[in-house]
Amino acid sequence: MLTEWLECGECGDLFQSADLLKAPSPWRKDEEILGCPCCGNPWGEPMHQICEYEDCENRATCGSPHETKRYVWRCFQHQPEKTGGK
Repeated sequence: MLTEWLECGECGDLFQSADLLKAPSPWRKDEEILGCPCCGNPWGEPMHQICEYEDCENRATCGSPHETKRYVWRCFQHQPEKTGGK
């Protein structure tokens, strides 16, 4: 099963996207502000997607559609062309 992992560029914590802190946006009533669950750094730069290939913890550099019908993030080493589309 694929799990989307993120890395906080501020504190370096690795966490699942489901664990992002969420708060109502003070500027737009229909939006939320997201942040790191460890240090509270707001989502955006310098947050990084993490490769979703098995136990890889490299930063994702690309992505592609997946058989699960969603976009999958991969590092340079695990691009679909290099892993046989897996």
